[in-house]
Amino acid sequence: MTRAAPVRPVPARRALLLLAAAAALAASPARAGEIGKNSPQASVIRGSIVFNTYCALCHGSSGEGDGRAARIYNPRPANLTVSPYNDDYKELMIRRGGEGMGRSPFMPPWGDQLSDEQISDLVSFLRSIKVPDAKVSDAKASETKAADATVSAARASAARLSDAAR
Repeated sequence: MTRAAPVRPVPARRALLLLAAAAALAASPARAGEIGKNSPQASVIRGSIVFNTYCALCHGSSGEGDGRAARIYNPRPANLTVSPYNDDYKELMIRRGGEGMGRSPFMPPWGDQLSDEQISDLVSFLRSIKVPDAKVSDAKASETKAADATVSAARASAARLSDAAR
């Protein structure tokens, strides 16, 4: 006579989490199937996954620069919810890292680890967590202008390299 393997009880916390997730999906007016792969909402969702995987340890789960590892760095990670920088600058910062952009050497370059789509999605997510009408100090405003100049110079340099390669 063979004995059936004993049925293991599902831990209560896990069962509650699964039940809550199922209820949230059922109550949601926008079902996952209704969000197109190329929609802005899908990009933000994918970007949040990239952020939580690669960025949250330093920048914190809400992007405020208060992640678990933030206290060991000086300067501390940026509060991305009030960042004055445009999307192009953020993309370059992600690709090149802080040192590659003349900023903190602790921000690693992610250009070799993340795909173009992941970087684009991450920038979409960062746009979604930005506090509207965040006050920008005069120092930050001048930094933003310098950042815009950096982006322009980087794009011009890339264009020259591309033309020279032809």
